[in-house]
Formats: sequence, structure tokens, C-alpha cells
Amino acid sequence: NPYTPAVNLVFALDEALKMMREEGLDKIFLRHNKHKLAMSNAVKALNLKLFADENYLSPSITAIKTEGVDAEEFRKIIKNKFDILLAGGQDHLKGKIFRVGHLGYINNRDIITVISAISKTLLDLDKITSQQAGEALFIASEYLEWNWVKFQVLQHFHLIQQSFF
Repeated sequence: NPYTPAVNLVFALDEALKMMREEGLDKIFLRHNKHKLAMSNAVKALNLKLFADENYLSPSITAIKTEGVDAEEFRKIIKNKFDILLAGGQDHLKGKIFRVGHLGYINNRDIITVISAISKTLLDLDKITSQQAGEALFIASEYLEWNWVKFQVLQHFHLIQQSFF
């Protein structure tokens, strides 16, 4: 059967590879790990629990437990109020966790925006104080400001967890 190949996907792949080449793999890996650390540390400041052990956090997604709040309802509030889609838990984790993706072309503003939306929702539910919301944003911004030189220095002095990469 004759068909038209998905030429647009080939063009999209070509452009994505150009973007990756321009940014460089070291910077891409650093960006993903900065986002991982910003999210995971902000989550802790918001009195939420990480689903994964801190030694095995993913640079692509952060899974967050919602004790005392239904995760599906929480996701629905954030979708309706902020137009942000958070992934839910699957199978036996449905309603117990939500997931924030940070793989691909995600920038620091995206990370700050989702932390702000989570914070505001927790504030509205009387689960945190405004001080905790501010601390979460401050902590996240500290990680997001890291640059390659600072990372190399910290890594050299073993001040970063071995699981950073």
C-alpha cells in the first residue's frame, strides 16, 4: 500500500538534533539534573514526600506522594486553575502520587511555574504556609542558578551526591 511518510517527523528530528548539538550534551545533562534537584528540594520544602529514594531520583521526572490529598483531585485543580498538566500515578498508585516531567526542552521558568502552581494549590488547601511556599521557590531558584563551572567545582569537592548523574 502506498502511503505518505511522516516527513514532518523527519524535519522535527533534524531540528531537535541541531538544538541538542548547539546546546551540547554536557549542558543538557546539567540542565536536566538542575531541574531534578530544584524540583525534589522544593517538594521537600512544601512538606510533600518524594516517591523515589533520594539516591535514585530521575533527571526526567519527579514523582510526589500526596498524603492527605487525593492526587487526582490535586492534578485536576492545577489543570483547571493553571492549565498545567501533571501526570498521575498508575495502577495501585492512582490517587496517591502525581508526577512532574522535566525531560526535554523544559526551561527554568517552567520549573518555577509548576512549583508556584503546586505551592498555591497547597496554600489554598491550607496544607502549607506562605513562608513554606516562598522557601520552596527560593530553594529551587538556588539550584536553577547553577552553572557548569560551579557544578564542576562542587563535584570536585564531593559536595554533590553521587547520584547526581
